[in-house]
Amino acid sequence: MHGITQCPIAPEHTYTYKFRATEYGHTWYHSHYSLQYPDGVLGPMIIHGPQSANYDVDVGTVLVSDWSHETAFIDFFGELTGNPPPMQSNLLQGRGRFPCFQGDPRCVGPPGNYYELNFEKGKKYLLRLINTSTASQFKFSIDNHILTVVSADFVPIHPYQTKYLNIGIGQRYSVIVEANPSGPDVSVNRDYWIRTIPAAGCNNIQFPVKQTGIIRYFSNSTYTLPVSSFWVTQKGQTTEPDDCDDEDMKNLVPVVPKSLVPGDYANNYSSDTYEVGLTEPTIENPMPHGNYSRWDIATLPMWLEWGNPTILNLDKNVSNMSQELSIVPEDYQNRWVVLVVVGNLTLPSGHSAGKQSIPTRHPIHLHGHDFILLAQNDTQWDASDWTAADAFNNMNYNNPPRRDVALLPRNGYIVIAFKTDNPGPWLIHCHIAWHASSGLAMQIMEDQENIERTIRDKRAIQETCDAWNTWNATRNVEQDDSGV
Repeated sequence: MHGITQCPIAPEHTYTYKFRATEYGHTWYHSHYSLQYPDGVLGPMIIHGPQSANYDVDVGTVLVSDWSHETAFIDFFGELTGNPPPMQSNLLQGRGRFPCFQGDPRCVGPPGNYYELNFEKGKKYLLRLINTSTASQFKFSIDNHILTVVSADFVPIHPYQTKYLNIGIGQRYSVIVEANPSGPDVSVNRDYWIRTIPAAGCNNIQFPVKQTGIIRYFSNSTYTLPVSSFWVTQKGQTTEPDDCDDEDMKNLVPVVPKSLVPGDYANNYSSDTYEVGLTEPTIENPMPHGNYSRWDIATLPMWLEWGNPTILNLDKNVSNMSQELSIVPEDYQNRWVVLVVVGNLTLPSGHSAGKQSIPTRHPIHLHGHDFILLAQNDTQWDASDWTAADAFNNMNYNNPPRRDVALLPRNGYIVIAFKTDNPGPWLIHCHIAWHASSGLAMQIMEDQENIERTIRDKRAIQETCDAWNTWNATRNVEQDDSGV
């Protein structure tokens, strides 16, 4: 992570990542250098291991994403100036169709191809879904086919069935689909649409295409399009659901149980409550790095130093580091730490003067850990939830969901906890690319005194920084965002 655990990799240089796989499942890697990942610097990764239900065919990873016709660096300035750019369209496995009649002169035929899967009746197919979007959440479904969900992020869960799946940015789900269509007017002699329906409350796709893939039962049907309809509209509803929600917490039950005893955490939740907002420049408090409105979760919007990462400054006390690095110390060893992230502001003292609440949803991602999700609610946060007589019922302590991305509801809150058993400076950020680049991120300095002993090759980190700083000294690359 540039500016935190390493420096950027200079052009014509390489960096080898070696890590011990302690979890299995699928995930994705992507650049964290500014806005490179929305422009395509990303890829899937599978660490093979058992699933919590049986299947016959592993399809591999299936990437769900949005797409813009401009570079992310151009689009980002729309965000800074108060005009968040709409994404133009959506893709499935990098493929999609855009309506050229919309008048974009760069749009020329022939139309793109749909992503296709060939099914054989009776077999069970494992799909490893990943939302790699810049700014969009989706509902994934296959007409007339039930999805059996068996994992969320890196955590195997007890299987549950659904007709469509909410998948936020950065989230991963494994689903098993049996090639046995159900519902009215079904047959294995026809084909079916795969749908990725944009969640309207989470994003703005200008020309969404909801049918983005095809399930084919016969390869000779290649040149025909399905005529199937969405599950809900089959029941007489006139519109497809496009609400912006996470999967229900009660469905995400880990196979390997882990529970938190109420009160068994080392920190004070009130001092670890973080409010997401938009900091506006004022005459009294102009914003550094350009007088733009910027998102933040801490006291100030984050602004990293690419050439001087946190990992090389462990000899300093956090209080002596720049406030713009947004570092929060959690100096505990092997203890539970609780964080509260709030989407509706009460503006306590210490926050920037121009900070205001903007009601929107944020997919919150933590590096370095799975977290347990104690609560996720779309009502205003009230600290008495911890102290009320029914406090136990307000939090899910008994084998709660574990994952590394959870949706912060509009005007609501999430309560998460993790065990400080992985010393390091870990980023927590919104996975909407514009918001992270704007500054909606902070670093958790976990068990600072023991971080040094976990570094296997500090020399390689320093060499990467030397190469970057030498290269940048003659180019003077302007940092125009948080660096995340």
